[in-house]
Amino acid sequence: MKKLIKNILKNKGYEIRRSAMYSQEQKVTREDFFNLYFSTVDPENFCFVQAGANDGVSNDPIHKYIAKYKLKGVTLEPQPRLFAKLQKNYIGYPVKPIMAGLGPVSGDISFYSVKKFVFENLPSEASKVRLSAMASFDKDRIIAVIENEVMNKMGMKGTVEDFLDIRKVPVLTFNELCEKNDIDHVDFIQLDIEGLDWQVLKTVDIKKYNPTVINIETQCLSKEGHNEVEKFLTDHGYNFFYDIADICAYKIK
Repeated sequence: MKKLIKNILKNKGYEIRRSAMYSQEQKVTREDFFNLYFSTVDPENFCFVQAGANDGVSNDPIHKYIAKYKLKGVTLEPQPRLFAKLQKNYIGYPVKPIMAGLGPVSGDISFYSVKKFVFENLPSEASKVRLSAMASFDKDRIIAVIENEVMNKMGMKGTVEDFLDIRKVPVLTFNELCEKNDIDHVDFIQLDIEGLDWQVLKTVDIKKYNPTVINIETQCLSKEGHNEVEKFLTDHGYNFFYDIADICAYKIK
């Protein structure tokens, strides 16, 4: 696989290397890499874990590969409305949707989103998906969303509390998720959990599950947080690059 990656990327004029955040010399994109990576996997022996799946389709960086190659894995989404769509979208695929969140600790944890009546005032399904994707375990983040998106852009009148929905959702740790679902190895990890991505990643037993590719959202991180993620990945033998709001890391086995 190492030779394959290097040869194809070289022929396309790309390179992958350990890089500093937002490197101006970076050439490869996540889609380029995913197109290559997923074309080389063995679907029969492949397993992925995805947290923050939304409806499984909208703005999902791996859905088309799951659908094309019939990839096996588990996908998590804690919001009931979105989870129902997630289940429907993966009917007939070897994917197990789970209505839960992924976190650094397990239990029933407060999850913050926008109240249902706000969605009824949105003009399109795309705008509803976008707003639902901003739901978070971080109360301050959703308060900022309400102030910016609901009160300022939409012009809805009221207080933050008028629009804030709070509910307890079940949360699993990564290791707990794998144990409960008889997962003994993970090839690909996709995390988009609005601020908890790094907190979850550092709890993953990399040695045990040995993922080849890790793609996580990092736009919520400080510069210090980025440095910590980069050090974690480098210490575990990964190369990585940034693509928009994510860091994509891969390990040659």
